[in-house]
Parts: sequence; structure tokens; C-alpha cells
Amino acid sequence: MCGRYTVQIDMIELHERFKVVLNEMYQQSSNCAPSEKLPVVTNQAPKEVNYYRWGLVPFWAKDLKIGFKMINARADTITDKKSFSVPLQKRRCLVLADSFYEWKRLDKKNKQPYRIRVQGGKPFAFAGIWEHNKELQVNSYSIITTDANEMVNQVHDRMPVILKQADEQRWLNENLDLQEAVDLLQPYPAEAMEMYPVNPAVGNARNKDPELTQPWHGA
Repeated sequence: MCGRYTVQIDMIELHERFKVVLNEMYQQSSNCAPSEKLPVVTNQAPKEVNYYRWGLVPFWAKDLKIGFKMINARADTITDKKSFSVPLQKRRCLVLADSFYEWKRLDKKNKQPYRIRVQGGKPFAFAGIWEHNKELQVNSYSIITTDANEMVNQVHDRMPVILKQADEQRWLNENLDLQEAVDLLQPYPAEAMEMYPVNPAVGNARNKDPELTQPWHGA
């Protein structure tokens, strides 16, 4: 599962890395949470950044709250569920980020959050799918998850799909064969990633202090 992530990339780096046009709406965030509007690049607009609600709201939904149950789509079952399989075929996106958080259970009462990222803190893109709900007038997305690699597995058994840079444009290609798209949904190499513990305050989505992303050594 992926329930929090960060997008602290400045506008210049974002433009250079993804070759996209940004606008004044872009804001960095150290604690992206479900229901927020966050930056994505879609197959329909591959040269610009748009801001979609995190938590897929299917076209048939009558209430935005369903999005809280659909922040993630599992790679191993994504073709089995119509709410996910149709967007997988027609509406894929890049979810822009530079790290994500996962929680390691320490005991029955306590969990320790970890910040997980590509080595060096380089920006990357999660594999995502998006949907437009005409009645509710909302564009929304879900982040696809897969089995954790050897490093992330120390904390959690799932991880978001981080696309290799060379595969990002393939993911956005509307003509990409469905099976080829599914084949891209693999764990990112553990040796190319790093993680460290962060302040448990990140568990509260209202906490947006950039210091939350720094290594934490306890109170």
C-alpha cells in the first residue's frame, strides 16, 4: 500500500526531468495525502502537468468518498476489476514524486515511519491510472502497487510501482499492448533505493513541515 508520499521537486527540476509545462498551481509537499489534488502527467496531455484528486473515483460513482478506498490498485489483480482495468487500457498517468512513506510495526501499539526514495533523492514517477467522473466533475487517480523489493520488504510487503525513466513514455503510450503495460508493473531495484526513519508526526496528514522528510533519531 502507498498512503503517503512527497513531491518536493522544484519547478525547474520538474520541467527538466519530465519535459513538461507547469503552472502557478504547483506546490511542493512533504506529506501528500489521499483526496488532495496532486501533480500528474496523463496520456491525454503528456507535455503538461495537471492536478488530479488522489483516490480514483469511478465514472459511475455518486460520492467522492469512494476514492478513499481506491488510492491504490494492485498490479496482480488490476485486470480483474473493471474500475481499474478500463483505466489501465485507456487512461494511464505518471504520478510525480520524489519519495514515499511506509510504516514498520514495532509492537502492538507502535509503528515507525520510513521515508523511501531512489538513491540521491532524484525525482521519479509512480505508475498511475486516472478517471473522469462527469457527474461529480472530478479527475482522479490511483497509484499502482506491487510486491515489495528486498529493501522495502523490511518495512512493508507492498510498494508503489516506480517506473524506470526509460519506460515512462511507454506507459503513457495509448497504443501500448495491455500485457506490455502490465509487464512494466515490477518492483524497482532495491540496490537503486534507500530509506531511513522519519518523525512519526508524518502520520497526521495535516503536518506538512518539510522537516518531516529528514532522518529522525527519536524524541
